[in-house]
Amino acid sequence: MKANGGSGVSNGSGYYQITAAPSPTQTVTTTGSGWAADPQTVTVNAGYTAQLNTFLVPSGSATGSMTVSSPAEGSNVISPVQIKAAGLSSDGPITTMEVYTVAGTLLYKTSGSGVSTSLSLPLGGQELIIQGSDAHGNWFKTPVNFVVQQNGSATLTSPLNGGFVASPVTITGEADPAKGITSMQVYEDNNLVYNTSGSQVNTSIAMTAGTHNILLQGKDAAGNVFKSNAEITVSSTVSAPEVTAASPTQGAAVSSPVSVIASAAVPGKTIAAMQIYEDNKLVYQVAGSELNTSLSMSAGSHALAIKAWDTSDGNYITLRTITVTN
Repeated sequence: MKANGGSGVSNGSGYYQITAAPSPTQTVTTTGSGWAADPQTVTVNAGYTAQLNTFLVPSGSATGSMTVSSPAEGSNVISPVQIKAAGLSSDGPITTMEVYTVAGTLLYKTSGSGVSTSLSLPLGGQELIIQGSDAHGNWFKTPVNFVVQQNGSATLTSPLNGGFVASPVTITGEADPAKGITSMQVYEDNNLVYNTSGSQVNTSIAMTAGTHNILLQGKDAAGNVFKSNAEITVSSTVSAPEVTAASPTQGAAVSSPVSVIASAAVPGKTIAAMQIYEDNKLVYQVAGSELNTSLSMSAGSHALAIKAWDTSDGNYITLRTITVTN
């Protein structure tokens, strides 16, 4: 057992006494051959004693897991590749997360129990190792295999990346016909949901509320693949009951500047902020549960998303499609 430069051994009854230099906070680390170390902290005032209890578990006896949510095992992706993973240990929280190539090259490292990053990776089959460790030095790892494919001349025109939309979601896009495109596919969260011949897509797909990754893919006669993707948030309704938008109304024809008036209320929750997105771009934000502002907008059709956040990180969205006449 060691603490701030001092050390001690057992008196035979399982008790230790350590004399160490004064420090408001002592880190006491208990070790034993064949056992996982147990670091703890204790406050010690000069001239006084402090007591704590510590215990050891056999080294390697802890159980844990690494869960990779992106990319999906065996999926086809484009670079940069979004990496999302989380770790658990029966012996305390995961404190370090790492991403390695199968050859042992460290690509990413962070503190905490989760990974959320994007990595530029070469074309072809890839295998990454996601691993994490807890404070006792227990390591847990899992592999994930996927294929990085060419990002060619495919264009997803709707929905836009980062957009807020209602279900069913309109999907439009195309791949360069000069590439000899023979078929187009739409994937929702790595699942094929639409397939058509030709080089264009114009369809609507029902989706559950929440965050989704949409991938538009075109194939030529030789089997080459061209892709474009977007991450979107689907609202369960066009008008979330938690967000009341008094202006503008759905489908309204208005003049610029456009008056936007809204409020939010959630039983048992405190609304922290409200935001306005114009055509998927954040254009206004205010603290609290109400907003009242005017936006200068160009003539034509526009999509407004009025979003409220509560202090527990819950979010609620009301959508409006309007036409600006001048």
